[in-house]
Amino acid sequence: MSTIFAPNSNTLIGLEVDALELQSQGRTISSPKVMTANYQAANIQQGVQIPYQQATSAGNTNVAFVNATLSLQVTPQITDDGYVLLNVQVQKDSPNTKLQVQGTPSIDTNSVNTQVRVKDGSTILVGGIYVDDQQKVEEQIPLLGDIPYLGWLFKSQSTKTAKKELLIFITPRIISSSLDNDN
Repeated sequence: MSTIFAPNSNTLIGLEVDALELQSQGRTISSPKVMTANYQAANIQQGVQIPYQQATSAGNTNVAFVNATLSLQVTPQITDDGYVLLNVQVQKDSPNTKLQVQGTPSIDTNSVNTQVRVKDGSTILVGGIYVDDQQKVEEQIPLLGDIPYLGWLFKSQSTKTAKKELLIFITPRIISSSLDNDN
């Protein structure tokens, strides 16, 4: 889903995000900035490498890594009428500890690929990635929950569901070079 906001609504979007954060209903994960030339791709990547043991053909084990990152690739094309045509690719990889193969966590991948046309300085919502996360939680009274055969009386188990949506906002700004100003 691509939605283009009016140029004067950028402040309103910022206020809405701030209000969500104050109410603990939202959180800004990252606010990266990148500068690139016309028709040149720009990449930003942030995340972790998760170590796991990998068996070799000789019977030994090595430590290998699997990436879990949030990455953005954007390629701008500046049009003559003051708009920017953006090719955008966003990918969010996160470890899935519930699904492992020989101790190696699987990676859940969510991605958005789109092309949008937006006026210089306007903010767009590129897309949203919605995740419904369920976790089993076990709580117990200290010491009493550890008593053999009776500990279950002092424990409780529940499933907590967290609904999360990752929204990606992009605000392109055309920066004129000094060569453009001289002509």
